[in-house]
Amino acid sequence: MRVFIKAHARIKDGKAHRYYSLVESVRTARELRGMGAASVGIKGGHARGETADLFFDGDRTILFQEERLRTTSDHGTGCTFSAAIAAMLARGARPAEAVGEAKWYVTESMRSAAMLESGRGPLNHFHGWGGKG
Repeated sequence: MRVFIKAHARIKDGKAHRYYSLVESVRTARELRGMGAASVGIKGGHARGETADLFFDGDRTILFQEERLRTTSDHGTGCTFSAAIAAMLARGARPAEAVGEAKWYVTESMRSAAMLESGRGPLNHFHGWGGKG
């Protein structure tokens, strides 16, 4: 099975292009699936409005939606999302379940992170272990 863990930005007219709409995310998921991926997960944190991560396997499109958190503790969300998907797949989860669990993990890691006085802060990767970061 071919797996594309993360497609951060696609090249459009020679320039990197982030996903800012659900329509673009669905189109990109279809393109990646057409390149040989069995399934595709796309992080939607850069989208306007509410956030929705997307799963697509050729038969179904699943949106994992959460409220947009107002936080500056968001550094590393993409890397954390892809690592959580990989960890869940290694534990035997089905791809759609892995993307859903990764969405939950990233959201809770942001929600429970300690706020820095300035700048972008890291996620709280230990949120399930009690206490704040």
